[in-house]
Amino acid sequence: MRRLASFSVMLSLFTPALVGLPVSAPQLLRPHPVAAHTQQLRLGTAPPVRLADGGQLLADLPARAVAGFSTLGGSWDRGSLAPGQAIEVRTRSRGTWSGWTPLEATDMSPDDGSTDARAAATHGRRDVAEPVYVGPSDGVQARVRSLPGARLAASPAGVELVLVDPGASAADSAPQGAVVAGAAAVAATAQPAVYTRAQWGADESLRSRNGVGCQTPSYGANVKVGFVHHTDSPNGYAAGDVPSILRGIYAYHVINNGWCDIGYNFLIDRFGRVWEGRYGGIDRPVIGAHTGGFNTDSFAASLIGTYTSLTPGTATLDAVRRLYAWKLSRNYANPLGLATLTSAGGSYTPYAAGVRHTFNVISGHRDAGYTTCPGDAAYAQLPGIRTAVKNTIAAGFVLPRLFSGAAGARVLSGLLVPVSWTLTVTGPSGSVVRRLTGAATSAVDLTWDWHDALGAPVPAGTYTLTLTGVHGSYTAVPWVGRLAVPGVTVLGASARPDDGTYLAQRLGSGPVSLRAIEDGLPTTAAVSLPPGSVGAPAVAARAVGSATVVSRDAAGSVLVTERAADGSFPAWTPLAGSITSRPAVAVGTGGRLDVVARGPAGSLLQRWSTQPGTWSSWVDLGGGLAGSAGPALAWTPGGQLVIAAVRSDHHIETRSWSPATGWAAWVDRGGLTSDDVAVAATSATEVLVAVRGTTGLTYVRSLGVGSSWGSVGGATYAGPAADVSAGSARLFVSGLNAVPYQNTRTASGWGGWRPVT
Repeated sequence: MRRLASFSVMLSLFTPALVGLPVSAPQLLRPHPVAAHTQQLRLGTAPPVRLADGGQLLADLPARAVAGFSTLGGSWDRGSLAPGQAIEVRTRSRGTWSGWTPLEATDMSPDDGSTDARAAATHGRRDVAEPVYVGPSDGVQARVRSLPGARLAASPAGVELVLVDPGASAADSAPQGAVVAGAAAVAATAQPAVYTRAQWGADESLRSRNGVGCQTPSYGANVKVGFVHHTDSPNGYAAGDVPSILRGIYAYHVINNGWCDIGYNFLIDRFGRVWEGRYGGIDRPVIGAHTGGFNTDSFAASLIGTYTSLTPGTATLDAVRRLYAWKLSRNYANPLGLATLTSAGGSYTPYAAGVRHTFNVISGHRDAGYTTCPGDAAYAQLPGIRTAVKNTIAAGFVLPRLFSGAAGARVLSGLLVPVSWTLTVTGPSGSVVRRLTGAATSAVDLTWDWHDALGAPVPAGTYTLTLTGVHGSYTAVPWVGRLAVPGVTVLGASARPDDGTYLAQRLGSGPVSLRAIEDGLPTTAAVSLPPGSVGAPAVAARAVGSATVVSRDAAGSVLVTERAADGSFPAWTPLAGSITSRPAVAVGTGGRLDVVARGPAGSLLQRWSTQPGTWSSWVDLGGGLAGSAGPALAWTPGGQLVIAAVRSDHHIETRSWSPATGWAAWVDRGGLTSDDVAVAATSATEVLVAVRGTTGLTYVRSLGVGSSWGSVGGATYAGPAADVSAGSARLFVSGLNAVPYQNTRTASGWGGWRPVT
């Protein structure tokens, strides 16, 4: 954009000498939509006529009186304006003609493939000029000429002059108060006062003129870069002229250029007022048509005026500072930093489509395209603007990120200044489950370990993490991240005759799946739980390739299904009776299948099946069991059935049965848990019991004489499951990072936890 100097001189003839904002207005006038009107005037070809300076006249529009207008521009067939040719115009105001001034081809453009680009394509292949505000005028003359010394070429085709009457409103001279959110930048950086589209009289029906979805704004992911432009129009306008200037640019961009809306996101006048540009929300990443190739994930404010040699005034620069501090702080960008955008390509930028280019977070239009915008004088102010914006934000997070890993949820963020930070974790119900605090100088790096304030792992669900920071009297714009903790819950593990394991698990509240671990069978088979099923099912394997799944419904009935030869699970079969805990199952010699669960009275109930489809009656084994914890059972190689359960005082107790001696008495094994218990028999004489302790770690003890509880580590949020194969005990737990983990004990001890992926 290059300044049209002669219009500036002409404008001073009808611009009031007073350039400051009015101190008061006689009355508050309500803004309203103002319709713009345009005139299109086609230039006719002319026989080459030698001009006084040696150039030649190629086409012209003779001087004529026209209906009033204040903004003008033009268009011509794509590529037909040859080097050394110029389209020149002059206008008449109050009987006085301005000098000849060339129209400049626009350096603004929508991104290729955008809604604006599709809308513009419906206007045909046309080049367009920058709009020029000339003030109220009633006469115009235009010509196409070759410059002195240039090769003579045919006149460009289809040259058309466009005149815009932006309409008038009594409210233009006294727009009511701008929209303000907050005061000074003492708390999170406050929104500056912004005059809305309604306040400058935008006719919103104009946005639907060009179809192809123009009525609906387009949005990027977030704002990474703020570009600075200037309108390259006269500087001597009055405060009351600004609404009509905006309406003129808006109408020109839509009617002449074929775009959906005004190209800029914001405009700033010489009085320090910020005006809303493109529709879609000043606080959102609206995609404009300002910086060809790089409109996505950026925003642009254009300074109304020409700043090639004239430095923007203090009021204008202060408005830039306030606007960019608010916009960038909301998007966690560093005003002194760099950001990378991906080019959409096009003829207005040297960067081809798909090229990633790194910009200053606050850049000038010229940094992205073939232009001198925003003028040398304004461009020279950008380093100072960046520093001023950074100082205005003061306490600010820079590009906060959230990662989910084995150790928990990790939050990383850069900082503009040192802060005291707080991370507040809110659970699915909206209650605060954890607060972490600390101080950081250049970056925040913290991990939430998926535990609540009491040290207990949180259940599955979506958690909201809010990071706040304070530096003296300044508060950073809070950052909010959300993390889904689906909770892959290990429901049970059962050894199979082929030395593998069936692992029953559930992702969040989704369906149960059976995973065949360490064998060549299909790795996952889904089990559809019946409507109204409650709690976690249990699984056991009678033979290679088989699986029996036991669950319960809301009424407490036991439900059983057997895996068919094709891998599917037929309908559930209900068993008589009622249970109040998760059932446990185990397979003994000859394929006998035993089921145990807590009964309505709190005692342990047992029933068994010696062949599919036949079941014994329930047997009451006694014991006062905790209501929320499920029991476990295992058959030893010697034919002994061992049951482990959690008592009402949360101690673990066991009981065993053998054909020779019958049932032994219940034995208190100590320990403390509120979760399910697991049991595995590694030999005829050794039985291992595993529980999740109150700290979330897994504890194991043998039932042999003189044994005690010992930790095998493993931070979990659900009780363990266990099985045994070829004498090696295997534990499975639900890891805090929503991944099952396995630990195997061999002759040399426990081998450590590894994920089951």
